[in-house]
This record gives sequence, C-alpha cells and structure tokens, in this order.
Amino acid sequence: MKTQLIIHPEELNKKWIDRLADNNVDVLGIHPHGGGESHDSLIELLEMAESKEYRKLIDYAISKGIQVEYEIHCANYLMPREYFDKNPEYFRTNKKGALTPDYNFCSSNDSAMNIVCENAVKLVSKLYGSTSNYYLWMDDERDIFCHCDKCSQYSASDQQMIILNKILKAISTYDKNAHLAYLAYHSTLIPPMSVKPDKNIFLEYAPIGRDISKGASQMPDDEVENINNLISFFGNKNAKCLEYWLDNSFFTRLAGKLTKLIPDNEMIKNDFKFYSDLGFEYISSFACLMGDEYESLYGEPDISSFNLL
Repeated sequence: MKTQLIIHPEELNKKWIDRLADNNVDVLGIHPHGGGESHDSLIELLEMAESKEYRKLIDYAISKGIQVEYEIHCANYLMPREYFDKNPEYFRTNKKGALTPDYNFCSSNDSAMNIVCENAVKLVSKLYGSTSNYYLWMDDERDIFCHCDKCSQYSASDQQMIILNKILKAISTYDKNAHLAYLAYHSTLIPPMSVKPDKNIFLEYAPIGRDISKGASQMPDDEVENINNLISFFGNKNAKCLEYWLDNSFFTRLAGKLTKLIPDNEMIKNDFKFYSDLGFEYISSFACLMGDEYESLYGEPDISSFNLL
C-alpha cells in the first residue's frame, strides 16, 4: 500500500518533509489552490519551482526516500483564456448553447486539443522532481464540460477520457514512462461509457461529496457499487483513493477561521482497510492549511494515521 499526503506549495518546508518521513509516508503531494485561485496559484508554483530554495527542499525530500507528485487543476494553463477573443470555438459550449471561456475547453476541436497537448508537455517539464505519475486535472467545478454538437454525444466522463488519452500520448514524448490520472470527481465520478482509457491511464477517486465525519464503510450501497465499477473499468493497478480526512482547508471553511484539526485516527485506519479491500493500491489525503501559521497556533499536526508500519 502506497501512501501520500498533499499540501499547498507555500506550506512546504523541511519540517513537513521530516514529518512525512517520520510517519513513513511514501509520497509528498504538491497541490496549488483550487477553485477560482487555481490558475494564479499554479503560476506561483511554477515560479517557485525555479528557485534554489524550492529545489533544495524537493531534493531533500527525495534524499529521505519520499517521492514527489504534483496534483493540479490546470485547464486554464492548458487552454489559455486569451484565445477566446479570436478562437471562441476552442472553448466549451454551455447548456444554453453559448460559447464561454469560463471553464475547461472543447474536447472535440482538434486545434484546441493541439494547444492543450503542447501546453501539457510544457507543464510536466516544469514539475521539478516529479515521478512519472502526472495529475493534470480539469477545472474545479461541477457541470463544466462541453455541450457542442460533437461533445454532447459524450458524457462528462467520456469527454475527460478523450482529453486525457490525447494528453498522455503527448506527454509520453517527454517522459516515456508517463502515467496520467483519471480524476473521478464531481461530474466525472461515473465511469466513461464509450471511450476506453489508453494504457498508463490510472484511476484517482476523490469522493468530495462524502460525509467525512462518517467512515467510508458507511457509504450508501450505490456509491460502493460505483467504486467497484470504476475499478472494474480502469483496473486496480495503481488505483488511488484521494480522501479529505486531514484536509484542514475543508474544516477551516466550515469554521470560518483557521481551526485545529483533530483527526479520527481509528476511523481513518478503518477506512484504509475499506479502500484496500475494494482494490485501491494507493491511499492519499489532502493535508492543507497545516503550515507555519497552524503550528504557531496549535502545534504539531497529527498525521499518525498514515503511519502504517
């Protein structure tokens, strides 16, 4: 079983790396902010990744036996919004039939997809120290895929699969060992119906709507059935579950201020077993908003539930 904790780039420091190593966490995940901040936060990360200070920290993590992966909402980077003025057809058609640059892009437009693939190669080449597992996520919102005549023949999951297959082919010219995650999240939780994943596409299941105050084993039967369908479709090799147990950004939003995270370690351990029994080989959680400010207020964050040894 491989494990990972994901933090924001600005939270990365030697103490976080040592904390991961002390708890036998296999992978450090770097996640620029999501939502409306996603593009600006990604640009800040890419600038940071050029600095000696950042690279020294990544090198230190790798020297401690910790792998590094980047999980990024990057649709705006892949298809820059400034193209809309001259080429609105590159962008999605919303449910009202209007072309809009608000989210994502048109997966059926070949010229658009050429730009997306070129920028995907550019992006992965800038992810300092990354493994060959890449996570190039679409925009962070629901119901944001394309409804043009061609795209409307495909579900949101199928549209994402079309995009990912093309991106994987492109980034494999940069990294011949490239693997690319299919993020099952929001509108893409249901498996694709008509588009098959290319080799080296793997499942990343992120149950954002789940009640994380309850154990995963208490999910409704239809949600468990959907997980089984996802694993059946993608296979369980490298299948990854991305949870929210230690995501203090979630609890801070609820509280309206930076709050102390008190994890239910017994529940998390039980959830590990639940997900492992379903076939997941890789378990992860966001662990954001537990950086220097958090420590100054509340002390050392508790990530002991991820110490499986």
